[in-house]
Amino acid sequence: MAENEHDIMEFSKLTKEEQHAYLKKQDEERKQLMKQLEEDAYCRCSTDPQELLKCLDIIGRFERLSLSNNILLYAQCPEASTIKTFDEWKKQKVSIKKNSEGILLRKRVSTGTYVENNEVKQSFVFKSYYTFDVSQTNCRPGVRQKYPITLCCLAFDDLVSKSYKTHKVEPDDDGTNLSMYIYSYIHTLLTNNNADDANFKACSTTVAVCYKLGFEIHPDIKTALGLELGRYISYGKPLKSVLMVAKTTSITFVEEFMTSMNDVAKRLFLNRPDN
Repeated sequence: MAENEHDIMEFSKLTKEEQHAYLKKQDEERKQLMKQLEEDAYCRCSTDPQELLKCLDIIGRFERLSLSNNILLYAQCPEASTIKTFDEWKKQKVSIKKNSEGILLRKRVSTGTYVENNEVKQSFVFKSYYTFDVSQTNCRPGVRQKYPITLCCLAFDDLVSKSYKTHKVEPDDDGTNLSMYIYSYIHTLLTNNNADDANFKACSTTVAVCYKLGFEIHPDIKTALGLELGRYISYGKPLKSVLMVAKTTSITFVEEFMTSMNDVAKRLFLNRPDN
């Protein structure tokens, strides 16, 4: 079912009626496959903390994707780093390796407009499409960007000081200490917003943030994540709601953190002795 040049050539040989029947059948097959992939992914994440960490890695690094596509990407290629469609790679003159299986995702496509209660609204349908990770191409994978820990600690102090009393974060080599401060900050935000299961959601959000920013995660956070996962699932609660909070909260935090880091960097530059 992978989208490649051979499939496209074979499809072009079909009559219009055959193409329509083929596409309809393909669409149903893909819907069923995506449904099964998501169910299997949630099942793995609900029973294995290590799998949940992998899923949160994808959620943190691929923030532009929907949660549904985050889950599909985790299910098919948890080690993904850069994904593009066949045509996007081709435009960059990058070749897909032979026999590479496409990563099946979905996108929302507008089908037109309609009027409801005297308002013009847009209607949408979801269409499936394939992407390929850079590891499936002849292109060399990039290296994850890492930020200077000292600068990150200053940026966190700057961010926290806007809402709470400033407290100095002591820099370490890999950001492990910083991950604990981030957890405490996010837990306070969620608690102030009366969020249910604030500890589990704070752990999950912190993990997603650390994967995005390249910080090491404190072992205590990973331990707490596993314990909270077991407790949460034992109550029969859906994991999806926690992952959605982790996604939206991590996106907001990272945006604010990067703004603070830019502000701090500018101040440090302007305060240099040679300026």
